[in-house]
Amino acid sequence: MEITREQLFHWCSLLVEQLQDHPERKINLIIKEDRPTAMYVIGNMMADEIVENNRLGRITKWVLPAGPTDEYDVLIERVNRERISMRNLHVFHMDDFLDWEGRPYPVADTYESLEGTMNAAFYGRIDPELNVPWSSAIGLASTTWMLSIRRLKRWAGWIPCGLASGRKVWWLFAKPHALTPTASPWKSLPAPRPASWT
Repeated sequence: MEITREQLFHWCSLLVEQLQDHPERKINLIIKEDRPTAMYVIGNMMADEIVENNRLGRITKWVLPAGPTDEYDVLIERVNRERISMRNLHVFHMDDFLDWEGRPYPVADTYESLEGTMNAAFYGRIDPELNVPWSSAIGLASTTWMLSIRRLKRWAGWIPCGLASGRKVWWLFAKPHALTPTASPWKSLPAPRPASWT
């Protein structure tokens, strides 16, 4: 679906209060009063999706940001308490930082290492027998970006990814076949796996 410049300006000129029930909207839009409430809703939506896909024997496919991570608190608390298996979850990590020569920063729980952030905020907090398999965490240091894009393209269907900023939350979708892999000189370097990963 294409959008013209005029349509984009029209949508950007609307007040937040006009968006949720706008007659021309094409998606279900949920607006919450504050960030904690939005993150609580997102974390529970994530847990519910895994539970339902596990029940149906389907793979769960997510593209995840390394921040904000508040929604992961809700998700992980439920996963560990309810014993929700994440063994059938495939994660594509959507971002990481590179230095001025295109190399990943050392893996640590620092601003520069989004892999380290995800290890600390997500993977390292999930019970080992429930955790996402290392081979299903796509885009982390064990995989080149080119391989990650090819694997992402093989996934069928639409891929949900949650993004949040302040009081605004977006659920975006991307068709895997719309991605075109391009050659990249940048390859991720091997890094130690979190102790809880198998």
